[in-house]
Amino acid sequence: MARRLRSGNRLPGWLILVLVGALVGVVALPFGDRASALVPELESNIETPLTEFRSAIRDYAQDHDEWPGALGEWQLRAQLLGTTDATGRVGSGEDYVHGPYLPGEVPLNPATRSRAVQVVGRMPESASDQAGWIYSYETGEVRPDLSGAGVDGRLYFDL
Repeated sequence: MARRLRSGNRLPGWLILVLVGALVGVVALPFGDRASALVPELESNIETPLTEFRSAIRDYAQDHDEWPGALGEWQLRAQLLGTTDATGRVGSGEDYVHGPYLPGEVPLNPATRSRAVQVVGRMPESASDQAGWIYSYETGEVRPDLSGAGVDGRLYFDL
């Protein structure tokens, strides 16, 4: 029996393998180590929300003579996103003339894709990679909760 050749457009097997491999590589790339995969553009994008967050905390401290959020993240958010009186109590009315210090929400850390804030007394020596930011209510210091280093060798935690 004679074998018939099929006609039509067919991709060679090797080309299909190359295309599948490229697709897997493109899909898998974003799931690598988030800290080591940061590009300088993203690293510089961390600085904008970090500056906004630090400014809000500094403005609150100037109005109240103390750092916000000593009772935890819920209090920090309430004090920065709402209006407060001279003692830092959150509420509304004629006595609540301070704030809000942030427009709508805690800034997003674009590297971790998180707005969560780990509130601590003493700033740890390194990132925990479990939140967007780490904030010390004892010093008012805010740092990105991101381990790794940029292309210049500077730790993201030290930005």
